[in-house]
Amino acid sequence: MSSSADTETATLRESKTSISVCIISFDEENNIGDCIDLVAWCDEVVVVGSFGEGRSVETARKRTAKVIENEWPGHEAQKNFALDAATCEWVIALDYDERIAPSLREAIFGRLGSPQEICGYFISRKIFYLGRWREHGGGFPQWHLQLLRRNSGH
Repeated sequence: MSSSADTETATLRESKTSISVCIISFDEENNIGDCIDLVAWCDEVVVVGSFGEGRSVETARKRTAKVIENEWPGHEAQKNFALDAATCEWVIALDYDERIAPSLREAIFGRLGSPQEICGYFISRKIFYLGRWREHGGGFPQWHLQLLRRNSGH
């Protein structure tokens, strides 16, 4: 039995283009599960943990098969390590505490058939801080390259 989200995703996805999501994590067992669950519509979920003391890797393995542990080399290097482990044409790069809203998922599917010369898209983050969404000031919007063709760079 499929859910309405599965039906909606199948309808949105007319392209045969595949999507990996790469999530980096360290001792975040309370957040990693929700993050993975909300990207279950992707073709591949890659989680890279960093030998923490918590159970984030164990929690991730209950939800996806591709969980890799890698000693922490720094944020950028860990993101690149995760990107190298992905196999799909397009990759979404996430941290364990980021979530993809349904409207962003729809926008991503709308871009999958883009011409080959397009290598990636910047996505704006909306920050929840001290019990409120930051929608003004220097912290909003924050644009980050988070959707890119896997072979286009690091």
